Amino acid sequence: MWRDASWAPFCATIGQPDLATDPRFVTTAERVTHRKELEPLIESVMATRTVEEWMAALSPIDVLCAPVNDYTQLVRHPAVLATGMIVEQEHPRAGRITTMANPVKLEKTPGTIRTGAPALGEHSREILQETGLTSAEINALAADGVI
Repeated sequence: MWRDASWAPFCATIGQPDLATDPRFVTTAERVTHRKELEPLIESVMATRTVEEWMAALSPIDVLCAPVNDYTQLVRHPAVLATGMIVEQEHPRAGRITTMANPVKLEKTPGTIRTGAPALGEHSREILQETGLTSAEINALAADGVI
């Protein structure tokens, strides 16, 4: 809770009004200083309700909050689906996969995914050649386990 103006309403909403007047937590600077003490207090309260319940309670009092989604929740989130951020593509080694789309959404030149992600080290030799290394130098790096 970084804004002092939101601190007292936050504490009241989570059912812990005494935290708002606790000298360790009255200002942002004090909350940061005593973070190790404050975090477990807030975490224990947050564990008593669902994310949806806390979002409904905290949003009206202008507390900046958002759910932290795991990957399964993320790929099903309405905003992610509405913006086309999840796409299927054919991968040369993995077959048909679901992946994140290119976040660049320009009207006339939208970004696209045209190939699968390279395997680890797949293009190392080509890239090193473009930097000016000779085949002998690249072979020496490979022999040393660098690439």
